[in-house]
Amino acid sequence: MGTPRSRFEIVTTDADQPFHVRYRAGNSKIVQDSENLTRKTSAKSGIASIAKEFGYEVTGWEDGKAILKQIAVVGSVPVLEVDERTPAS
Repeated sequence: MGTPRSRFEIVTTDADQPFHVRYRAGNSKIVQDSENLTRKTSAKSGIASIAKEFGYEVTGWEDGKAILKQIAVVGSVPVLEVDERTPAS
């Protein structure tokens, strides 16, 4: 079994502005949430904003991952899509 990794999640809910982004640490705890967003395409901006708060810059996107750059350190963090909408009854 591998080591748990931190990740960003693009979350879909039932809210009027149905999308938001969150950063989940390797221990599965939610560390940061973004504001609610009206469009899923705005999620990349939300990810960049959260990453900036932790001292990273998003330098690109590749295979569902945000490519992050920190002072002399380059890595990638998975971006998952999470659907939290209530199922239709």
